[in-house]
Amino acid sequence: MEGPASSRVIALDGLRGVAAAIVVFGHCMCVMQRTAGAFPVVFRTPLALFLNGPGAVQVFFVLSGFVLTGSLTRTSGRYVNLRFLVRRAFRIYPPYWFAVTLSWLASFFYVLPLPRDGFTPWIAIFAGIHPPLSSLLWFFPWPNEAGGLMPVGWTLTVETLFSLIFPLLVMIAVRTHWLLLIAASGTVLLTNVTRPVGIINALAFSIGIALYYEQDALRAFFTRGSAARLAVWLVISLLLFLAPLLFFPLIPMYGLFVFDWPRWTLLTLELGAGGIVAATVGSRGMAQIFTARPIAFLGRISYSLYLLHFTVLILATRLLSHPPTALDVVLLPIGVFVVTLPLATLAHRSVEMPAIAIGSRAARWLGRSRSTEVGR
Repeated sequence: MEGPASSRVIALDGLRGVAAAIVVFGHCMCVMQRTAGAFPVVFRTPLALFLNGPGAVQVFFVLSGFVLTGSLTRTSGRYVNLRFLVRRAFRIYPPYWFAVTLSWLASFFYVLPLPRDGFTPWIAIFAGIHPPLSSLLWFFPWPNEAGGLMPVGWTLTVETLFSLIFPLLVMIAVRTHWLLLIAASGTVLLTNVTRPVGIINALAFSIGIALYYEQDALRAFFTRGSAARLAVWLVISLLLFLAPLLFFPLIPMYGLFVFDWPRWTLLTLELGAGGIVAATVGSRGMAQIFTARPIAFLGRISYSLYLLHFTVLILATRLLSHPPTALDVVLLPIGVFVVTLPLATLAHRSVEMPAIAIGSRAARWLGRSRSTEVGR
């Protein structure tokens, strides 16, 4: 039987799986003019929760801050930071290489023209990308969007960047206080939302670090409180999480509508994501929801699901009628999810798990002692 600590980690994986599913659903809704035109209405309703891909990405970053702090602080022996980076490299890179290669092979079919009517310019941009083989290796050294083959790759750039500086962030939190990280990263966010790349997401990682060190206090807070306390916490967190969609101005871009006010957008998304993760860490009831078997399974394969769904989405557009019908609006996200699910499961078992095992063995070899790996 798994203990409380193990259950908490599984719950966080489950939350990551739900966030990945939101990204998949949101991208599917961005394909057709029919759904894109409805965004200004849908964004102002609770349905925005299922379209909030940017918010789901911030959940990823907060979760990374939490679980990576555990991975780093629970490692003992020699070369702790080096071993941490080795494990992270094997966690991030092999699935990324696999996804880029698969996307490049699929892009031979991308060059077929999309129907002119019924699709957004947003998806048409990516459906026309087929880089030459000679450029493929240039995408491998540093995770990125791979020339447009993997639009979600920008988040891997951020994850890799923060993996490199994460030991420093944890050292600051330990030797001073996590409040210093929160203050510094919040200042960076509110003064610069364009560069340097990735640093504007520091607040999400800092929140994750803070939640790790305050997890006992969170459990006490939610255990002593009533159901009403958890409900109020979740309402506030979800309002912050959805604020850019519910209340911020919407502007047209590539046939879609996106929210304005970038500084406040990121701030509310990161705070809302932090509140959701905090509730999952501290509340037994929330943990039970995300440890349910289907959600826990989704969490295990969430990385591959996230990496591979866009390739399946572009290929699926070839099967849509011209112009897409109301039935297509329903069937597309279901079809993309159903097709990506076994593909992600295969990638998880054949790529992710062996890579994680090799990374763990390499880290143990470097340290000559057994280390404890938490989460990602």
